[in-house]
Amino acid sequence: MNNIRLRRREIKRKRTLAALKAHKTKLKLRGEMPLHAIEADQSKIEMGNSYGPCPRYYVDYIYSCIDCGKKSLWTAEQQKWWYEEAKGNIN
Repeated sequence: MNNIRLRRREIKRKRTLAALKAHKTKLKLRGEMPLHAIEADQSKIEMGNSYGPCPRYYVDYIYSCIDCGKKSLWTAEQQKWWYEEAKGNIN
């Protein structure tokens, strides 16, 4: 009985994540800003030798450490500070 409930939860979670990913893709294609994004001040960003576009907004980003594999969160506020105030490399 519990296995069935756990399996249903897992299926629901996977479907929710897939829908969220599809929604983010649609937003990127339409050029809209996601719900919890922070708008970027493009005049403060140092692009350097980058040919890519300047970011229009920042969103929370989950990444894995190359050395230990631990997952961490780089918040939109931290990204805004790094790129706009500390003049960090956009690449």
